[in-house]
This record gives sequence, C-alpha cells and structure tokens, in this order.
Amino acid sequence: MPPVMPCILASFYWLCGDDRNGVIVLFTCLQGLSISLTIAMVLSEAQRIGRYWFGIVIVAIGISVNYDSLFQITHDHGILLGVVAAIYFLLVKAQHQATRSTAVVQGFCGGFAALCSPICGLVWASGLSMFQWKRLRWVMIAGATSVLVISPWMIRNRLALGRWVPIKSAGKFEVYFSMVVDDDGIVDMNSFQQHPWLVDNDTRALYAKLGESAFIDHFDPQIREKVMQEPMDCVSRIANRFLSATILWQPLLVDQHSEWFIVIRSVVFAFPFYGLLVVLFKSKDRRCMRESVAAHIYIAGLLPYIAITYYERHGIPLIGIKMLLVLYGFETFLGSRSEPVDRDGGGQEAVGLESQQLLNQVDGFRIDNST
Repeated sequence: MPPVMPCILASFYWLCGDDRNGVIVLFTCLQGLSISLTIAMVLSEAQRIGRYWFGIVIVAIGISVNYDSLFQITHDHGILLGVVAAIYFLLVKAQHQATRSTAVVQGFCGGFAALCSPICGLVWASGLSMFQWKRLRWVMIAGATSVLVISPWMIRNRLALGRWVPIKSAGKFEVYFSMVVDDDGIVDMNSFQQHPWLVDNDTRALYAKLGESAFIDHFDPQIREKVMQEPMDCVSRIANRFLSATILWQPLLVDQHSEWFIVIRSVVFAFPFYGLLVVLFKSKDRRCMRESVAAHIYIAGLLPYIAITYYERHGIPLIGIKMLLVLYGFETFLGSRSEPVDRDGGGQEAVGLESQQLLNQVDGFRIDNST
C-alpha cells in the first residue's frame, strides 16, 4: 500500500508509546482536520460566488448523508479527503504561479499526494498537464520534483519486491477480484469474504505462501481468460461500476441502513453527477477555472476505479469535490449572468486596466486644455 498511511500510524504509535487508545485519538483528530479542510474549501467557494448560505445547506446535507463514512469509520479515505482538497487548491493556484520555486513546491506537494494514493497523484499530474500545458517548462520542473519525491519508495519496492512498482502493486489483483470473483463488478461484503484482508481464508493463505509478487502474477491467466472469453461481461461490469460511482448508490452493507435513509441518500448521491453535466455543458467563456478543476478531479478520481474496481469507500475522498459540483450546478441556474465573467480574478484585472486607461485619457484632456 502507499507509504504515507503506515508512516502516520507508526509515528502515532511512537508518540503514544504503543498506546492504542492514544493512536485512535490522534488519528481521529487528523481525520477531523481533513474534514474541516474540506468544509472550508466548499464554504470559501460558496462565499466567493455569493452563495454562502446555500453552501452551508450543501455542506450540511453532504456531511449528514456521509456521516457514517466520515465519523464512524477510520480508514485512509478520511485522510485522502484532505489530500483531494489540497489538490484542488494546488491546481487552482497553479495558474498564478510562474517561478521555479513555486514549481518545486507544486511538485513536492504532488509527489506527496501520490505517496498518499496513486490515484491522487494521477489526478494532480493530469490536471497540472491539462490546465498548464502552455507553460511546459514550469510543468516539467514540477513533474521532475514529484518524481524525485516518490523515487525513494520506488527504489524500496524494487529491492523488496524485485520489480519496479511506482506506488502500490495490487492493481492486477483488484482487476481479478472485480472481474472474476465478484458477481457484478461492484465489490460487496459477500465477495470480500474471499479478499486476503481477512486472515482466515484461502486467499490469505495463498498470499502468505507465494509472497507479494508471485501472488499478484498468479491471477494473470484467469484475467486473460475472462477478458478473451467473456468480453461483454467485462464491459457490463465496467458499466455497473460507472453507475454505482455516479448515479446509483450501492452501500457495502445494505442491512446497516434504514429504508428511509437509503432512499434519501440514493437521491442525494446523483446530484454531483448532474452538477458535473451542467459544468461540462457550459460554454468555455462562461466556465471559470475552478469549475473546470472540480470537474477534472471528479472525472480523473473516479475513472481508474470504474475501470479496475469500485465500492463505496473509493468515492469518499471526493465528497468535497462533489459538494462543489452541486454548488456550481445550482449557481449556474440561480445566478446566471447576462455577460461572461471571469470569476478567478481576471475580470477584476480587466476592470482595473480599463479604469487606468480612462484616467490617462482624462489627464491628457486636462493637459490639452491648459495649453
């Protein structure tokens, strides 16, 4: 797995003297900080576009329907929630950064995001390349810095696993698990019974016998056979994951929730995707940079899971981005403007330039009259 989470837990155990309760308290505080950063991101954006109270409503609903995932489960998704919020700020601020030092900082943060999750690293790298492609030299410096940041972990993987693994090595096994083991391509508790994360099962015993690398390669023939003999079933599983990630909420444990909660959350779950469609169908001259960044993070953050494997936990880090897309979607309908406005600061600069030109004309008129 990516190294940041084990390092955080190891440092917490060191600080607490191996006291498990102390580690739980520290990790809960860290998860709370991540949630707070996400809330601040949404509310600051709501205030910027003049929809602060509407932003409060969106945050209240978003936190309420995801309460169990955010406050009753401790997993890496709680930390990744803050990482995704940081990626949003990094990509938005990148357009105002031009020096080598800012490229190095951007690259260091991007590399750290990749060490938290390879998907987060992919979201950052693809976003930076997409939105800043005109500044190729600056992007290359940031990219080179990020590679330097993740290089020690890559070297460690080469020495420990005998192969070059960028961040984590479980990708092929996840393909096997969702394409062969699970019945519809969306992992649930029934299929999880065969996952090696459980100690007492055959898959775990096979992992202990073969080791990491051999265990991953062991399933290659079954994956190839599945793709070659049942290609339409593979496509159907990918389609199921797309629907489960965007429109149709499918909890890991259905019996854990009441019927009325399932109905409410299923309705709310689809709103971010509808907000995404609204943002994408807006003309480019009416779509601000922040809307494009949020749309990119949503798409790039879900596509790998749709292609490989997906269940409820994989969408939790995108809760803040989903709330932003709902905000942008409703703002388009409620606050549409008659003329395009660059809401990222460019409009203010243009107004300032026009004012300065007008003052220069007035000064010139006064000089002419005095002569």
